Amino acid sequence: MLNIVLFGAPGCGKGTQASRLREHYGINHVSTGEVIRAEIARGTELGRSMEEYIKTGRLAPDAVVIGMIANYVAEHRDAAGNIFDGFPRTTIQAEEFDKILGGYGLGVTLMVDMHVPEEELVRRISAEKARAVREQAGMDAVVIAADTVVALDGAVLGKPADELEAFKMLSTLSGCRHQVYTGLTVLRGEERHTVSEETTVAFRELSEEEISCYIQTGEPMDKAGAYGIQGFGALLIEGIQGDYYNVMGLPVCRLGGILRQLGVDCLRLAAGERDSD
Repeated sequence: MLNIVLFGAPGCGKGTQASRLREHYGINHVSTGEVIRAEIARGTELGRSMEEYIKTGRLAPDAVVIGMIANYVAEHRDAAGNIFDGFPRTTIQAEEFDKILGGYGLGVTLMVDMHVPEEELVRRISAEKARAVREQAGMDAVVIAADTVVALDGAVLGKPADELEAFKMLSTLSGCRHQVYTGLTVLRGEERHTVSEETTVAFRELSEEEISCYIQTGEPMDKAGAYGIQGFGALLIEGIQGDYYNVMGLPVCRLGGILRQLGVDCLRLAAGERDSD
């Protein structure tokens, strides 16, 4: 059985390439998102557990995701092959994935690491978000969408899956400079503006105790790179080069300039509101 793993950050084109490989080789495209939705639709124990995590905005633990993939492999072990998109994404998932395949005398045939410049990644994702909102809001609405990633030496750091991954991320960032990229898309009528902003962030040296204490605040768990500059994470940062608000997730100055091009002057609007008061 041919088993291909596509590895890369969201927006790098894994889905597009998986579709092409599926057509060429006649094998299954295993999207983690689709597997999760199928488990939820079937009302399985894993599906109900995952649904609860989604409702509360938490990332599901490795065990839940691994269990779903194990079920999929078991139910499709007679297939010609599979393209795994979005799994594995952690070391624990990778180790368990080897065990799952090994239980059927199988292994990973090929792993493809797909890399796209961070600026392009965030521009693509912000544009996709804006298009999705436009479908609901209509052509006359001003639609603003953004997406932010943290990158260190070419590696994109997303939201940590658990406290262990948060600890690893923060340990990696300790004493280093890294980049924060935000893609910004603004739509109005037929006009579209898509840009990206980069800010460099310098972390001070962190002790293991400090990292553990920060994780215990709960703040890192829903943030790319496992920190928030606007919260307790400010205690970890020596300085930045660039837009502070970009690190928070929205380059406000850049956004204001685009809105002015579209005929929306935020300062004039604010002044008008004050006059009316």
